[in-house]
Amino acid sequence: MAARVGVVGLLAVHGAWVGGCGEDRPRPGPLEPGTEPTNLIPLTDLGADRYLEQFQGGLFLGGANSVPSDHAARGTELASAIRPLDVSGQAAANGRIGVLVVGDALAAQVACNITPGTPCGEGTLLARVAADDDVDHAHVRFVNGARNTSTFQAWTSATGPYYGFLQNTLLPDHGLSAAQIQAAWVHLATTHPVSTLPATDADARLMLAWLPEVLRALKDVFPNLRVAWLTSRVFGGYGTLSARGEPSAYETGFAVKWTIEAQLRQRREGAVVIPEAGDLAPDQAAPWITWGPYWWADGTRPRNDGLIWRREHFEQDGVNPSAEGEARMGLLLFEHLKSSPWARCWLLASVVCQ
Repeated sequence: MAARVGVVGLLAVHGAWVGGCGEDRPRPGPLEPGTEPTNLIPLTDLGADRYLEQFQGGLFLGGANSVPSDHAARGTELASAIRPLDVSGQAAANGRIGVLVVGDALAAQVACNITPGTPCGEGTLLARVAADDDVDHAHVRFVNGARNTSTFQAWTSATGPYYGFLQNTLLPDHGLSAAQIQAAWVHLATTHPVSTLPATDADARLMLAWLPEVLRALKDVFPNLRVAWLTSRVFGGYGTLSARGEPSAYETGFAVKWTIEAQLRQRREGAVVIPEAGDLAPDQAAPWITWGPYWWADGTRPRNDGLIWRREHFEQDGVNPSAEGEARMGLLLFEHLKSSPWARCWLLASVVCQ
């Protein structure tokens, strides 16, 4: 059996434009709150060029935006193992495939809502999943595990109280067990970023240590978790809190990029090669990881694929998405999953994989 391929989601998130990298743009730096554009270049457009003359762009190694073939092959192996499971984690025709949303307030909003127990906002991920006839509703269950107060620290320890809440309350409320969670979307960032690249204590470097801790904790708690998609922050130039603006939001993209590179290089070289990240062996220490939608665009300056962010896409604080922004991000996320070779074969009822 073979999965269908070739479906491209709205505003393709892996597009690359390198022609604009030669423009005479000033070196990026912190902005006053509400200022845009920033003159930062999205990673997808930066390609092999370098941010601050040090940090190569692209979503993957070598400035590329496409998943390296060997990493993709391992992802396919693991995604093909995703199937309906019963509560004990055994294959069952009437079992479930649990998909967990992991993260902060923005993740909670984009997934469903920021207030537990209330209906999902129109256009959010879970609302789109519920309304889409292509989804395998008989088996696939999405759970919004993100919360307004959720921080990196809440997700780094497998024995922490939040994981207890997930296992003992939230998942059972959705008719799921920890053994049935097999895929996840992760969006986390430092709550109050204070230092930017190239500083040795830059928040992007701290995230390179914390994000792998989260991935290892997730694998500990959810032993059948095979695949996880990671998304960095959206444009922060409209933020009314300068510490949550730019270039902090932009630089979270490097933390995600470096984390994926750490797993890829570890598998290639047979050992941990990025000490800050630690062990990320796919399906052993951590799930196999790749990019979710890359949301960052320089305000109203169009990215190569046309993506922009206007002020009305955010609430008054300029950071959290408005209803329009939620719907926009929810669509980008849903279309990304629907077109992903590592989700289509179990997410969509009409697609069969082997």
